[in-house]
Amino acid sequence: MVQLNRGGEWASLGLVINPEGTVVYGRNVSTIYALEITSGTTLWTRTFAADQDQLEPIVADDGTIYCGFVGLTDAAQNDILVSFAADGNTNWVFDLGADAFSGAGGGGYALSPDGATVYCTCNGGLFAINTSDGSQKWTVNPGSSGSGCVYLNGGIIVGTYAGENNNVVAAGVRDDGASGTILWSIPFAIKNLEWLGPQCRTYPTPLPNGDVIVEATDGTIACISVPEPALLGVIVLAGLGFIRRR
Repeated sequence: MVQLNRGGEWASLGLVINPEGTVVYGRNVSTIYALEITSGTTLWTRTFAADQDQLEPIVADDGTIYCGFVGLTDAAQNDILVSFAADGNTNWVFDLGADAFSGAGGGGYALSPDGATVYCTCNGGLFAINTSDGSQKWTVNPGSSGSGCVYLNGGIIVGTYAGENNNVVAAGVRDDGASGTILWSIPFAIKNLEWLGPQCRTYPTPLPNGDVIVEATDGTIACISVPEPALLGVIVLAGLGFIRRR
């Protein structure tokens, strides 16, 4: 067993592995690190601004790593999404604006199957970013305080957001290339109004049949049929009961 202490007070939610299965990437407060899997040797580290709110990295099929931070060197700066090469060098930095990852949802990202677009949910809504150069394709705002998101067949990105009237909403956004279209937005839970925020990093999970599972911090789990918004089916499980709504 190889055991390492990366230090720091706030660890990320998990580790990710490169496509070859040789390197593991992790996050601890301000630092993203790459470790060789068999030996635990540190290959590289990069340090950015620190805050307790943080996201673990994701890795594309070509080995590119994406990770969000609360600024380059200072948490008072705008929050950023950074694209790293496999050797830790920076490909590009995308400015998400002020407090994109703070407090409420923590944000999240997803990649298109062809690797050409990375989607980022945050307090500013949903951003679609070209992975080739870090330029913005489009942005839409299905609700504030975006948490995790997932890419589904048909170019639909499902994410969870803070909605109106103390609701957590699941929203489906279609990538139309130069723009994004909000197809539907469904309230399915009540916000957690404590310090953890409305969603506290809830991550949608796709099912083999094309449906998606979403969860909120009040314990509500919803299964949503996608992508027919006019005939949308939702199964909500809360405690021991369930509601079928159509």
